[in-house]
Amino acid sequence: MKFNKKLAWMSALAALALILAGCATTFGAVKNSDNGAKLETNMITDGTAYSRKADGTVYNWRHIGGSYSLDEGGNVTISYGDGMNSVKAPLVLSSDVGDAKPNPENTGFFISDELTAIAYGEPDSPALITVIKSVDRGKSWDKVSIDFDNNVSWINIGFTTKNDGWMVICSFVGMGQELHYLYTTSDGGKSWTFVDGNINDVYNRMLSSAGFINDKIGFVGFRYESDSQAMIYMTQDGGLTWSKVNIGLPEEYQKYKQTPLSPAFDGENIVLPILLTNEKGEVKTVYMTSSDDGRSWKSDNS
Repeated sequence: MKFNKKLAWMSALAALALILAGCATTFGAVKNSDNGAKLETNMITDGTAYSRKADGTVYNWRHIGGSYSLDEGGNVTISYGDGMNSVKAPLVLSSDVGDAKPNPENTGFFISDELTAIAYGEPDSPALITVIKSVDRGKSWDKVSIDFDNNVSWINIGFTTKNDGWMVICSFVGMGQELHYLYTTSDGGKSWTFVDGNINDVYNRMLSSAGFINDKIGFVGFRYESDSQAMIYMTQDGGLTWSKVNIGLPEEYQKYKQTPLSPAFDGENIVLPILLTNEKGEVKTVYMTSSDDGRSWKSDNS
């Protein structure tokens, strides 16, 4: 039988292509969800999910080992791995009125193994928001400031990959009203762009939660005393437009006041907790999950 060199070469190329395709699937491949949003395998799936309860308490329901603490002097310490690795951040906070330090109640934190970010308003420069970020568990920090001409009542910040991040800056107006300003980054926080969307037109009450699962799909939640139901809104275009989400909370929980907490994404499922309260206080947390980018939800307390 005559050996066909051309055929053998083509077969080798085909085999190599299959090997490379397999490697791409394993290392850094990008797949598309049903709505076209990119889901990257290098996404951050273990980050904190800070939320704000009805009484104003900032709370992280997602216990993934990352946390922060303040000492008596207001120095910020970031902990990783359930406290096994702790580092001091280059930031001092103070709740004393008139103190020339950022207020901890108005400061936003995001902590993960891959990336840590802290956002705060500059007390000496009220028109500035500063973001400090570390990609090596606090060994080194980068700093950037953005212009912001309003007061700051809370900041919710997070990253979905090392490049893609979001930040919702809350600005209290009064009488239970709050305005919200969305900024996004696609270069790892080196620069932030204001998203001029309709977020303040849909519901301008107190923000309780925020979170994106990629650079397009995100959620915000609100809590106001006159509304017993969870007010949750979703964007599919990076924050330009927002629409109300009906998560279909089971009937047995409808009698409680509902506060949506910040969602988390593990690469396959969105987890959106709802904090239930009655006149005696907190009752329980119900976890709603979605495996289709937020189009449908089910109760899953596992």
